[in-house]
Order: sequence, then structure tokens, then C-alpha cells
Amino acid sequence: QPVRKAYQGMPIAFVSAGLMALAFMAFDKALITNLHLV
Repeated sequence: QPVRKAYQGMPIAFVSAGLMALAFMAFDKALITNLHLV
């Protein structure tokens, strides 16, 4: 139980950071491809 309580906030931060990074990379890639097409 103490270990789980210690790691309670960390995985959420890592998952949210990873999702934001993936979304930003996807948006950046789409923006770059659209700029190249135009």
C-alpha cells in the first residue's frame, strides 16, 4: 500500500506528458505536410 500511495501522482503525469507530446508531434507533422503541399 505505501508504494502505491507514493507512486499515485507520477504515472498520471507521465501519461499526460506522453499524450501531449504525441498530439503535438502529430499536429506538427500534419502542419508541415500541409505547408509542403501548398
